[in-house]
Amino acid sequence: MKKTINKKVLTAFIFIIIAVLGAKFLLGKKVEIQNEPSAAKPVISVALGETSFGSLSRTQSYLATFEADKSIVLSSKLSGYVKNVLVSEGQTVKKRDLLLEIEDVDTRTNISSIEASLRALEDELQFKSLSYERNKILYEKKGLSKEQVDMSYVSFSGAKANLTATKMKLLSAQNQLQYLHIKAPFDGIVAKVLAQNGDIATAGKALLGLNTLAKKLTFSFTDKSVRIGVPVLLGNEVIGTINAVYDDAKNALQVAEVTLRKELAYKNGQNITVEVVSQSMDGCILDARAILYDDFKTKVVSYKENKFEFVDVKVLLEENGKVIITPCVKEKVALSSQSKLAILPHYAKVNIIETDNEKD
Repeated sequence: MKKTINKKVLTAFIFIIIAVLGAKFLLGKKVEIQNEPSAAKPVISVALGETSFGSLSRTQSYLATFEADKSIVLSSKLSGYVKNVLVSEGQTVKKRDLLLEIEDVDTRTNISSIEASLRALEDELQFKSLSYERNKILYEKKGLSKEQVDMSYVSFSGAKANLTATKMKLLSAQNQLQYLHIKAPFDGIVAKVLAQNGDIATAGKALLGLNTLAKKLTFSFTDKSVRIGVPVLLGNEVIGTINAVYDDAKNALQVAEVTLRKELAYKNGQNITVEVVSQSMDGCILDARAILYDDFKTKVVSYKENKFEFVDVKVLLEENGKVIITPCVKEKVALSSQSKLAILPHYAKVNIIETDNEKD
């Protein structure tokens, strides 16, 4: 019985020692943990931006084609053999340059014949004019009857009329000669040569195609924002404005013509992508990274006196990473992601970075 009691006392004593040592160990760990430095709180970093007053435009891309501002087809009003083609396709010509000749022997022969008739009629008119003047004098002196004077006047008038008609005939023949010598009606570029030496040129048959040096752009569209007077850009440069809009019967679309501000180094038929201004507005411009979209509202986070605060704004236009807002915020604003902007005012300390290339 005594041995059993001693065994129990010994066991209890051992448990007490273990408990004391355990408590001492835990107390030491607690002190060690308390003496360790606390973990650093996370730091949030943002860049700042400012508003500025200016113009912002929204654009729409279109595939446009370069064309000559004016193109014509040249032909003759008379028929004949093509005697000499003096130009080639792509050649630059000046106004009144001779481009093509049609055989003109018959026309020149006719002109020579008319000129000979004209000289004879001029002599005849001079003779009948003198005869009429003489007869008037004789009539006044009672040496000739009134009937004879009247007859000489009729003869004189007929000769005068014949001379006038022959002059008109000569002028017509000379004009016909011009039709056989095809000249450039304006400075331009030969687009097509449709005839060769020895071909028969019939009246109205196309012989040459001529384009103006000035070019225009055309593109098809369905957008109602495309209208006359709207600027057109190539890259960031305004290259012209829309000067005409009309229906295209071929594909049921509308076509816009663009008058270019300066000559561009593109060939007829070449395609380029242009930007057409669909909306333009002046106002308070801000980097789009400053806008926080929250519960169907738009806000910015302004920075004033080392504090960040939400400010309600309305976005009027957004394009190319920029926005126009109202009202205009005078203070600097944070530029960051939506997640950062949403929690920014709740941070006591924010690291402001100098450049605006802030990353999450």
